[in-house]
Parts: sequence; structure tokens; C-alpha cells
Amino acid sequence: MRQGTSPTKNFILSILLLAAALSVAAGAALSVYTSQDHQRSVVRNRDTDTIRFSSDKLYRVTGGEPQKYFYSATKSQREMQFYVCNYDQERPTLFCEKDIEYLLEFRLNNTSLDANQYAVRSADSTYRFENGVCTFTDSLPGGDRSLKTYSLDFGEGDFEQLEWTVKVTPVNPTVTQGRFLQAVLIPVEYIPIQGVSVKAEFSDSSRGKAPSAYAAYNVTITIRGGAGRVKLTWDKEKLNIDPYFTARVNGTETDGGIVIPMNPEDETGTCQVTFFNHLSQMQTWSDWNELWQYIHVELIDSTENT
Repeated sequence: MRQGTSPTKNFILSILLLAAALSVAAGAALSVYTSQDHQRSVVRNRDTDTIRFSSDKLYRVTGGEPQKYFYSATKSQREMQFYVCNYDQERPTLFCEKDIEYLLEFRLNNTSLDANQYAVRSADSTYRFENGVCTFTDSLPGGDRSLKTYSLDFGEGDFEQLEWTVKVTPVNPTVTQGRFLQAVLIPVEYIPIQGVSVKAEFSDSSRGKAPSAYAAYNVTITIRGGAGRVKLTWDKEKLNIDPYFTARVNGTETDGGIVIPMNPEDETGTCQVTFFNHLSQMQTWSDWNELWQYIHVELIDSTENT
């Protein structure tokens, strides 16, 4: 005789099926939540990783020897300006929410000059050199974009001997994730000539060492005779470029290269770009001319100075 299923067994079976259904639903909800939370985390991390502290002429670093930065000037010029700001040059809309207090240090590298006759000016103060060094503290207010400009004043006749090491160090390094700003600032004389021309050269090629002696290759680009746009291209399979260069020179990435606006009358007549060996190649060149075949600089349009 066939027997029916007891009510007790039906009840237990219903409970088990309901528990299984709830488990599947909870797992799906957790999966969706985790995926969304991961996406939010990625967005937060991308913004958090942006170092909101930079300069138009100083390099942002974690250590090491300062790189050289060549700027265009005339012998009659008596000052050199740069700025420090609380945002990244490539992502200027992301500013630091906290105040950034920092120490500025200016050092005249040529000890044969009397640095005590020089000064550094901010918007509201003047600071003098003592024993070849000038130091003072300043700050950038947080909560909005802020920028402060500093001017190095120097005397007549000292132009060709000038070489400044400038360092800007946050008092609280955690605000800038351990980064600080530094560079060796060197003026390059701008001489008006007929017609507009552009010149590019390896900054270290005159030191008697092969490219293989360096971990990076600095190229100085100079425009003379007027303003213009210069196009820089390079072999991307053999060389990597400084990732901050385009933003630092207000350039535009196009056609596999970078177009750079240059004008010696507003201190953009000279710029320096750093190249590195491509990680997949890691070649060592024994001759600077051999390395030149992978870098090309050309003037694409210009306006002569009057």
C-alpha cells in the first residue's frame, strides 16, 4: 500500500528549501556590494595617490641628487621666478585639503660669487642670503587651489656663473607622501637672431662620458629669434619619457609626440626633457649620435620677434 508524505517531513523540506534560497540571494547581494565597493575603492585610491604638491620648475622626488633645469633668460634680466602649488601639474583640479607648511632652501653653487648681495622675494617678504644660503618657511592653505611665486634676484655681470640649487621640503612629509621638490636652476642666455630656430642637445654630452654612463638622458631644447611650437617625437620602443614633462611645459600630446609652445620672452624659450631606457630594451648606447637617431625635434610654426 502506497503511503503519503507526513506533514512533519513536508515542513522540514520547506524550511531547507527556504534556507537555500536565502543563502543564494545573500551571496548574490554580497557579490554585487563587494563589486561596487571595489569600484569605489579604485576611484578613491586613484585620487589619493595623486601627490598634490608641485612646481613649474622644480622636480618632485623622494631623494637623490637634484636634476638640472635650464631656463631661458637675457643677460639684462635680474630675476628668475618659479612657483610652488598644492595641486599636481597634470591634475590641477585635485588640490590638497590640508595646509602644507614647507622649508625653502636656496644655495648658490658657485662659491666665487658673493651670494650675500642676492635675495629671494615672495609676495610679501624679502629674504637675504647668508654664507651662500637662504632659508625660510612658508605655507600653502588647504581646501582650495593655492599657489605661491618666488623670485631669485641676482646682480649684473653674474649671469654666466649662476647655478642655484633649490629645495622645498614639507615640514610634515606625510601630507605629500614623502615627496619634496628640488632642482638645480641654470640660466641659458637668449640671444635675438634673424629668423626663428630651434636647437636640441644632450645636456651631459659635453662631459666626456658615453650615454651608457647615465641612468637617464637629459635633452635641452631652446628656441631663438621668436616664439613657436616645437614638436618632440621619440622611439617609444626604445625610450620612455618623463611622465610629468607634458604638463610641466603646457604641451599637447599629438601624432605620437608632444607639441611644446615656446617663447623666450616669457621664460619658456628653453626646456629640458628626460628620457629613460625602455624597460623591455635596456640598451646601453656607447655614442651620443647613436642615441640621437631615436629622438627628433622640429619647429612646426613660429612668429619672429620684432
